[in-house]
Amino acid sequence: MASKGQDILKSSLYEALAEASDNVYIYVTDMATGMARWSLSAVRYFDLPGEYMEEPGELWSAKIHPDDREKYLKDIRDVFLGEKAHHSCQYRAMNRYGKYVWLECRGTMIYDSDGNKEIFAGMMTRLDCQSMYDHLTGILTKNEFYTYDFTAGNGVVMLFGIDDFRKLINTYGYGYGDEILVEFARQLEGCCENGQKAVRFTGDEFMLILPDDGRERAVRVFDKLKEDICVLHMKDGRTINLSISAGADCYPLADGDRNELINRLELAMDYVKRINKGSMAFYSGEIESKQIRRITIKNELKKSIANNFEGFELYFQPWVDANGTSIRGCEALLRWNCDKIKNAGPVEFIPILEEDDGIIKVGRWVMKQAMKQQREWQDRFGDFKVSFNVSYRQFMEVGYVEEVAQTAKDYGVSPSNIVIELTESCDVETPENLAVIFGKLREHGFQIALDDFGTGYSSMEMLKKLPADEIKIEHNFVRELERTGHEVDFAIIEAIMLLCSRMHCGVVVEGVENQTVDEIVRGMGATYLQGYYYSKPICKEEFEKILVKNAEESDGMTGGSADSADARVEAGYSRNIDKMIINSLTEEYLSVHVLNLKEDTYQEYHAVPEIHRILGYTGRITGSFEKAMVAFADDESVPPLLEFIRTDMVKERLEGSEPLIHDFVSRTAEACRIGCIPVKYDAEGELEYLIFAIQKL
Repeated sequence: MASKGQDILKSSLYEALAEASDNVYIYVTDMATGMARWSLSAVRYFDLPGEYMEEPGELWSAKIHPDDREKYLKDIRDVFLGEKAHHSCQYRAMNRYGKYVWLECRGTMIYDSDGNKEIFAGMMTRLDCQSMYDHLTGILTKNEFYTYDFTAGNGVVMLFGIDDFRKLINTYGYGYGDEILVEFARQLEGCCENGQKAVRFTGDEFMLILPDDGRERAVRVFDKLKEDICVLHMKDGRTINLSISAGADCYPLADGDRNELINRLELAMDYVKRINKGSMAFYSGEIESKQIRRITIKNELKKSIANNFEGFELYFQPWVDANGTSIRGCEALLRWNCDKIKNAGPVEFIPILEEDDGIIKVGRWVMKQAMKQQREWQDRFGDFKVSFNVSYRQFMEVGYVEEVAQTAKDYGVSPSNIVIELTESCDVETPENLAVIFGKLREHGFQIALDDFGTGYSSMEMLKKLPADEIKIEHNFVRELERTGHEVDFAIIEAIMLLCSRMHCGVVVEGVENQTVDEIVRGMGATYLQGYYYSKPICKEEFEKILVKNAEESDGMTGGSADSADARVEAGYSRNIDKMIINSLTEEYLSVHVLNLKEDTYQEYHAVPEIHRILGYTGRITGSFEKAMVAFADDESVPPLLEFIRTDMVKERLEGSEPLIHDFVSRTAEACRIGCIPVKYDAEGELEYLIFAIQKL
């Protein structure tokens, strides 16, 4: 059976491409056999032995100029060793007339589904036959770069790229794309003076050569160009916002190696586009090291996927019941281990997966592993939720809903125990289409969560457009709650809690890292809590130990010694207080206040922003309950209100001789009602905790 490489060598498509131009040369190598086919125009012009050649590498390298040969061999070697995916090199090669001509050579290594090298294919273009000026923009072509003398003088070369140019074309069309390129070239040329040169390098990449200039001048040029180009007024009156990124490097070059220079420029520009789009950076060894690491990660990820997802693993972090201490579920988090790469966390490798279909393949693996694990733990520990992250691109894959539903059926998983999270890194282009997908998943019984609510796509607009069952509050709002000066974070969380209660959404609070924060958020109406205070993300074996302990403690709550009974009562009381607070949210109380009668302390657990404005507070109210009520009620209502909240009258109220509710008027002249609710008694039967809840009539 012929290999795919052999099929391509003999294909009519190859012949059509090979005959397209006398100045562009096509080559294809079947990696399984070593047989290569070069276009006839290359055979004739470079006096090669024939159209078909076995292992032509040595023959061709002998034709390359001695000064260029090593860089050519190094670039090819990196591709064949898997260090990089694409071959890109400019060099001189001797033609049949004994003359060296400049070539631009590009090639790509193609792998089969098992990760084996299958085909190496590419083309060479004669630079001496290219026009001096670009036919679209009218500025110099990259031929200027390859003939410019970078060994003399001091200067800077800048490589510009238009950010998200492909997205602009997809949105506005190719006609707009050409108009953008022409306008950018005009602006770039307008920056030139005193021998400076503007060059269209390739596609949406442009170059500026600044002789006798340094870094400061380059930065000023970039800033001015960025400002001038940020808003483009198109011919039809439409306005387009444009962003550019740039990499830069200084010359002279010791050996005049233009390939090394363009490589450094592209490394710097690609780095900026990933890390800080819309800015510029000069090449540095640090940037090169980071880019090489990124390329290595990309190649190793491909190998892991081809090797049946070798190195991938799920870690788990518990969801703790906000009304108790039991574990009700967990989030499955992707981890990856590789011998060549150390400490590559999700923040580093997931964006690389999202650059191509790697995220689809790995995402499918995560879904299956998460459901398989849920079923296993369901059988051992009872009802248990498992959540996993899904990117926007995965959601929009054709047949995604059906695949998820079928996987759940295959593993015998109840969809109600699966929570699918939209990842915070997503750029949601069409929320309307995503809402349809969410709706179909919910029809099957799956739950949907919006991750890191309050940042990125998780705006109020997205919440309005996307139906969700759970909201996950971004951990940066939570971590600093215990510190003074973070009343704004408290107010944001409080507002999100109230919003979710009105929309009947559950709330998962992430980033709970200590007891103080735990105590604060438990009083705010969350559904589940998640964070390092309970457990960091851990492997399956370690997580199962936590589940076993959790199950044993739950069993201990249903019987056993007097000590365990006391523990049961204490835990029950704590949950009762939290349940009263949650109920208060659904009853739309203005404010809920918990009094510890034994310790004579008081704390507000929930208040809508209105009551804070009246009282002049920006965070949780603590201190004197009487003082707070005096500030809240109008002058005539204060005396009877203070009489009602006297704690020494609680016993009479509970016995029925005194009312449990009292109506009064607030300082904003609104009718309100305060209710007295007992929530906890001690072992001797004495009331220990009391709630006063205020609502608007």
